[in-house]
Amino acid sequence: MNVYNTEDGSIDLMTGYEPYLALAVVLLLFAAFLFERFAPDVAAAGAAALFIVFGFVPTNENGGAIVGHGSGGMIRLRAA
Repeated sequence: MNVYNTEDGSIDLMTGYEPYLALAVVLLLFAAFLFERFAPDVAAAGAAALFIVFGFVPTNENGGAIVGHGSGGMIRLRAA
């Protein structure tokens, strides 16, 4: 397992551990739903934030996977 990023010389410590990290986040989310320590929407938003921070959700300068959730059309569809 090569942990060195050859493009900029940085060290990538998450290489090879992404599936385990994603499973840990999903299990933590399941535990949060099960024990009801936090409201379900807070737990889900926290898990979504972790997926974005860890880089599992593709983002770019145009918004990536989360583009469109702030548009007026999306809000009108939800209100219907």
